[in-house]
Amino acid sequence: MATLEQKDAKVSAADTPSEGKIGQGLLKRRAGMSHEAFRQYYVEHHGPVALPWCFAMGVKYYAQIHKPLRWANDAVREKYSQTIHLEQWDAVAEMLFPVDFDFGKWLTAGSVGKQYFHNVILPDERRFLLSNAMEHLQGVDAGSVVGDRVVLIENGKATVEYGQWQRLFDRILRVHETMPPHLSALVVTEHDRSGAYERAVQKSKDSRDMFVGWERLAPMLLS
Repeated sequence: MATLEQKDAKVSAADTPSEGKIGQGLLKRRAGMSHEAFRQYYVEHHGPVALPWCFAMGVKYYAQIHKPLRWANDAVREKYSQTIHLEQWDAVAEMLFPVDFDFGKWLTAGSVGKQYFHNVILPDERRFLLSNAMEHLQGVDAGSVVGDRVVLIENGKATVEYGQWQRLFDRILRVHETMPPHLSALVVTEHDRSGAYERAVQKSKDSRDMFVGWERLAPMLLS
């Protein structure tokens, strides 16, 4: 459980260009899921799952903001209230990234962070969010929305236990580093696992025993 929770707190991470760039992303829960179950899963499970990736990306601050959500002041209410209705949203993700971080460029690069993101974080998002976060997330300026804030990374340090997920991240890294280049470059998603497997086998008949779908590999790595 998160160790630091604040009501209606201001953004505690710096948002100056010299220290990084921070933003807020509005999120919706999965259909049929109660807000109580959504909040519990997001805070207690998905938050720790995301931390290894956050640290690998250089995130210094990460918080979730939960209902009741409201605009921080009249200026932001005037800016957004005509197009964004807060009552239709369930939470806000807030992160401070390095100033030179470019998510679009990162997505095109082959890295263990990408493997973990696609094969651990995204499947977990679909368990409690409306869809993958990036498919429905609505971005707003830093500090625009306030509510019940739960901080998971502050000043570059975790406020929750996430050791099992860091161990999984590290083991994926070791597997990633020992796989042949044509295998390590493959991202095996739920939608394309069998196709990726067949392509890998075509390229290297000897690689069959090494190539395992990441979702099936995760329980073995955690054991």
